[in-house]
Amino acid sequence: VSEYYPFPIYFLFFLFFFVYHFLLFICICYLYNLYYY
Repeated sequence: VSEYYPFPIYFLFFLFFFVYHFLLFICICYLYNLYYY
């Protein structure tokens, strides 16, 4: 196990970023559907 790079923090950050925007997109779509219909 390398001490220089023990954990992929950038990968975790990217995953968090992706999940956050994905949930935001779902939320916007849901609110848009409530508003539209």
